[in-house]
Amino acid sequence: MNENVCIREELQPCKDLFTFLINQNLQLTEDLKQIKIQMNKQYEHLTQQTKDYQFKIDRLEQSLNEQIQTNQNLNNKLNLVEKN
Repeated sequence: MNENVCIREELQPCKDLFTFLINQNLQLTEDLKQIKIQMNKQYEHLTQQTKDYQFKIDRLEQSLNEQIQTNQNLNNKLNLVEKN
């Protein structure tokens, strides 16, 4: 019986270290989870911004194409007037 008590006392530092490492691992796992949550939020925000910017770019491109067409029509009319 005495020998068992001695072994337990000898193993106590290992048990303490093991417990410490488990707790550290749990904390790091929680930290990682929070980091992933933040990264996902940032990704969603950036994705939404990108969609908004693409929509604005598409609208500007459409407006530009319409203006180019209008200018081409006006240029054609001007050419007709100059010929007459």
